[in-house]
Amino acid sequence: IMITLRKTAHRSEEEREAKILQLLALKPSFIDLEYDTSKSFLDKVLHSTDTRVILSYHNFQETPRNLDLILDTMSVYPAYQYKIAAKALSTNDALRMLLFARKHNHVSTICMGEKGSFARVLGPVSGNVLNYAAIDEKNQTAPGQLSIEELVNIYRYPRLNRQTALYGLIGNPVNNSQGHIYHNAVFAKKNLNAVYVKMGVTQEELPEFFTLAKEIGFQG
Repeated sequence: IMITLRKTAHRSEEEREAKILQLLALKPSFIDLEYDTSKSFLDKVLHSTDTRVILSYHNFQETPRNLDLILDTMSVYPAYQYKIAAKALSTNDALRMLLFARKHNHVSTICMGEKGSFARVLGPVSGNVLNYAAIDEKNQTAPGQLSIEELVNIYRYPRLNRQTALYGLIGNPVNNSQGHIYHNAVFAKKNLNAVYVKMGVTQEELPEFFTLAKEIGFQG
């Protein structure tokens, strides 16, 4: 079990911190805390519990360019895992996030928004240890979030890893394509360690896309 209690306008920070300490007394396996929680409270949690701490950063407007600076700020604290969740305004944003996770151990990147949906599939390929999925298609808690059924039955998510071969469709739009169902079914039938995703890419985004796609290892 992982617990989290986000900052809201309806409770004071003192009330939130007190409630977190109450929850920690239940000895959950993980706790997710924002990296900009007060230093004194983070130090207290990190040094007073065996619960593994996930330190998280959220940006609901865009994917920042200064990911290294954000990680440097978070790394001051010895967390079990650092989570960077940001809204992908393009497929290129999502690819940058995946590449960042691949280059840094103990970092999981979560791409929010429809443009980042494919990156939720590729989390294990970049080394993510965290992902978020909906119980079913009707109960998404964030745009672009896939259901457990889609991740497992279409993309074989539990079998994906850093050695998985990457293939995909690009276009604008790509939503109506059924290619991900057909190609991933063929990969499953032939027992191939490969995955196929759909990525919305505009003409203006193509030059950067091909650079990033080659770097992350797309084969076709």
